[in-house]
Amino acid sequence: MQIATLIVGAIIVEHVFALPGIGQMLLQDVRIRDYTKVQGTVAATTAAVSW
Repeated sequence: MQIATLIVGAIIVEHVFALPGIGQMLLQDVRIRDYTKVQGTVAATTAAVSW
């Protein structure tokens, strides 16, 4: 549940302040249906947080 909160928080902050980052990349990849990249991004975020 904390991972989802982290990802959603990154997306909101990047969108509000117009910052390029992992949240914007993740949204763009979902829109173009690049599911392999989405899975890799979520896995990397999970690994970084749990490390």
